[in-house]
Amino acid sequence: MGGRIWAESRVGEGSVFAFAVPFEIWAATNRPTAAPVGTGPEAALPALCILLAEDSPDNCTITMAYLEDTPYRVEIAETGAIAFEKFTTGHYDLVLMDRQMPVMDGLTATRQFERGNRRTTGRPRRSSH
Repeated sequence: MGGRIWAESRVGEGSVFAFAVPFEIWAATNRPTAAPVGTGPEAALPALCILLAEDSPDNCTITMAYLEDTPYRVEIAETGAIAFEKFTTGHYDLVLMDRQMPVMDGLTATRQFERGNRRTTGRPRRSSH
């Protein structure tokens, strides 16, 4: 795409990840008109059950705000251990997993999910870290 991606990091301060891509600007006459979500002929969103594994109250608030006007039902787990317990006793269409959490981190919890699923179905669930 002719762009670039870079990262800047300082110990004890944090990291900044950035990218730049040159896009063409459309003339106003060629720009498609915007339609509000839910007013077009597209099918309605399915009512998914989402497990949000997140220990930060701020991140939970932001995520819930994004999903506020959707039919999604969201359950929150504050640790990887709680997420694993909820996952094994419930049914979720999607798991949004934080990587760094107390008690059990997100990667360990995800590995536990996959191990448990292999035992019951013989194949791992698809996951994206």
